[in-house]
Amino acid sequence: MKAVAAGVLNLGGVEVDVYVLEDETRVLSQRAITRALVGAAGKGDLGRLISRLPARHAVLSVPPVFEFVPPHGGRPVFGRPTAWFIDLLRAYDETSDAGDIHPRQAHMAKAS
Repeated sequence: MKAVAAGVLNLGGVEVDVYVLEDETRVLSQRAITRALVGAAGKGDLGRLISRLPARHAVLSVPPVFEFVPPHGGRPVFGRPTAWFIDLLRAYDETSDAGDIHPRQAHMAKAS
């Protein structure tokens, strides 16, 4: 699959790469999602971050994951739908409100 458009979304001072795929699906790159959550240069494992959420949010670890080529070409990128990212932010918020947040993820819940 190929992305037909690319952009940048500013989330609390963190720039997140966003794309529109040829079937009009809107996605965020997994690297950008990780960067938005941990504030680092996209370092970290998104799967590990999700696994630290309570089991009731395990559905977030299941695809959809899209592999696509950015509009400018280059190596394929993995992305998640924008709606999935919103669900992830809601999971952090709910987990924090319930007092179930993993200590290493408390700062992420505050940001969401």
